[in-house]
Amino acid sequence: MRGRPFRTVHRCILRNYHSIVFTLCTAGILYHHWQLDFGPTTFVATATPPALDPTLDIQNLVESEPSTDKEMAEETDSCDWKGDPENENDMFPGFCELLMDVKGVGSYIECRRACCESKDCRAWQYREDIGCRFSTPEHHGWCEPTAPSPWTGRHLEKRDSSSGECFWKPKVQRSQCKGLGPRRPKGGPYWTTPEECQRDCCKDPNCQLWQFREDKGCFWGKANYCDNDQGSHAFEPFKGGAKVHT
Repeated sequence: MRGRPFRTVHRCILRNYHSIVFTLCTAGILYHHWQLDFGPTTFVATATPPALDPTLDIQNLVESEPSTDKEMAEETDSCDWKGDPENENDMFPGFCELLMDVKGVGSYIECRRACCESKDCRAWQYREDIGCRFSTPEHHGWCEPTAPSPWTGRHLEKRDSSSGECFWKPKVQRSQCKGLGPRRPKGGPYWTTPEECQRDCCKDPNCQLWQFREDKGCFWGKANYCDNDQGSHAFEPFKGGAKVHT
């Protein structure tokens, strides 16, 4: 265990200490500002510093700094998580397949806490439009290692049987499609432009879709399914983490 309760209390003590010192120093500066000594002539301001209410709870004067996402997550569960403490909530930026949907969870911090409390949950993933999902012994699959990013690609509309010319649907397939097979061409050297990828797909009578991304290369074939490319979150990375097995 990492001693998170101790770290949390320690953080709070440091914050409160610095805030109290700042408050007392500010009060002292203001008091000297109101009573100024100009040598033989002393000028005393008509205003006097307000008296402190002896019944006032000093804790009410301390404004805690807003917690970071990492601190908030640490304070909500007691589990140990894989990865560096600074990025333990960013282990799965790309979509993970076949995970179990978890209802009624409204943030990644809640998703992480729910996973911590579940004996079956081995890892979790969250994005606002997808929700919370768990990796369990019965529900687990391959995870895309990189965050979502737009692709170039098109679905085949029809192929001329005599000439072999291909006609493509006008809509660009921007989200990643799964099940297209290996990077093309097999064995390389790999295609480096979308035009080469489209031309290669057209040559194969079984190809129904091609996709190209500069950092990923060319893929074509018949897709099992395609990720959602609609909405403001479609190309945002996922939050996710995995428990340290004990």
